Amino acid sequence: MEQTELNELHQESEPRGPWRVFAIVGFVSGIVGLALAFLPIAGLAIGIEGLVLSCLGQKSIIQRKKADIGVGLNIAAIVIGFIWIIVFYAVLLPFIISQTIN
Repeated sequence: MEQTELNELHQESEPRGPWRVFAIVGFVSGIVGLALAFLPIAGLAIGIEGLVLSCLGQKSIIQRKKADIGVGLNIAAIVIGFIWIIVFYAVLLPFIISQTIN
């Protein structure tokens, strides 16, 4: 089969709904979430939103690979966001408070 025939078969078997868009938006959110993961709240919020969209986007046959990569990127953003929150509250916040008291 040629590539155009394969594309037509995939488009015909594609489930109805916005799954392709979810896959792409989840992938992009994963990239943005990973870039902003060092800002604890922003990275977490975008990572969680992107994870949901990537999981929904996995229903798409055509954009499945982007959705799978988006899931991984968003999980990484969420993990880094949690680590930064722990570091902030366990290390940086007590240091800032002790400096302001003295």
